[in-house]
Amino acid sequence: MTSLRERFEDAAAAAPPSRLAGSEVYAAAWRRRRKRQGWAVAAAAGVTALLVATVAVLVPGGGARPTPANPPVVGPAEGMDSPVAGDGEKLYVQWAPFECEHMSKYGCPGRLMGSEDNGRTWTERYRGIVDQISSPAPGSLLAHFDGDPGGSEPTNVSTDGGRTWRAIRSVDDAGVAAIPPNGWLSCTDDLDHTGGGPFRCTLRGVDPETATARRLASPPPGLAVTGVLAGSIRTGLWVSGTMNGHSALAVSRDGGRHWTTHVFPATVPDDTYFSLATLDGFDAYAVAMTGEPRAVQVYRTTDAGQTWSDADPGHTVPYKDEGQDTYLTTNGTHIIRTVRGRLADWYCSRQGSPYTAPSPVKGLPDTEGSWPILTLGPRSFVTNDRTALYTSADGIYWDRRPLSF
Repeated sequence: MTSLRERFEDAAAAAPPSRLAGSEVYAAAWRRRRKRQGWAVAAAAGVTALLVATVAVLVPGGGARPTPANPPVVGPAEGMDSPVAGDGEKLYVQWAPFECEHMSKYGCPGRLMGSEDNGRTWTERYRGIVDQISSPAPGSLLAHFDGDPGGSEPTNVSTDGGRTWRAIRSVDDAGVAAIPPNGWLSCTDDLDHTGGGPFRCTLRGVDPETATARRLASPPPGLAVTGVLAGSIRTGLWVSGTMNGHSALAVSRDGGRHWTTHVFPATVPDDTYFSLATLDGFDAYAVAMTGEPRAVQVYRTTDAGQTWSDADPGHTVPYKDEGQDTYLTTNGTHIIRTVRGRLADWYCSRQGSPYTAPSPVKGLPDTEGSWPILTLGPRSFVTNDRTALYTSADGIYWDRRPLSF
């Protein structure tokens, strides 16, 4: 996930620097981030497999970087970007001081920190600028490094907790019938030779052991894929796209061999972005945010995407430029975070009841300096602000874990 400063710079590329602090600029940056997420793995973020960069650029000599046994404590400086998690109690944090004038590629002293015990103790895994970290499958960590070609998506994989890295490369052969064991689904922006446009999303199965991404042999038939929403076998593979002039979602429960596709007649394909909330892959909510006209539609499935119903027929969930992040708690409450922070403006529904605000969330900061909530498992949720992690076993009650590196 891009850093906060880069979101501002990206959205205001044609504007004077003095406009970076404006709420309208931030809203534009958030919308652009939502569009990028459509091309990413939703286990946390995504991976683009369009480059053949050398590992030597990332780790001199191709070896592991030294890991300090006890990283120095520098106090509770503000600098944490989004946390991600692997399997079990593994957590990762990208850290660079927010007081820097520029983030990432402009030279702030970034650090990748890792924890094997759910955030109780931390060690440094990589010293340098690490961006857009995500954990798309147990045992794998993705990241984008300063200087990587392609620029906008993570392109490197680590299978040892971020200590050593390899660049992911695309392989165009006969393809794979399903995603590999411990692998995930990605979407690469490839040239379209069918005449339908200059680029198209190509679904690929990524193998972390070989750091390769191969075309999926049987993508959803008839669907013009726009992005990957989720990528684990446990919850199924979910992708968004367009079909017959409307937006659609497709789901596979067997690793990408077979697909079920549903078209949403109330949506339009242009500028429609989906957020998905599910714990088991069968009971799921899809929040469709459309730009023109500005509207939010909420849909629910209880049969793994075979059928969908309108979960908000009264359109009670308001449209907000910040984006509609969403997740499902362990007691079945569907929460839609319509704004960053300001808990009183989060909407929720319990098992089909009308959406109302505020949600029952307790223990999170009531400020705009918080990041998206990640669902790591049926009883594992994590989010953060600039100085602390917040963890929850049910998605309702949260514990703060202050950090200092």
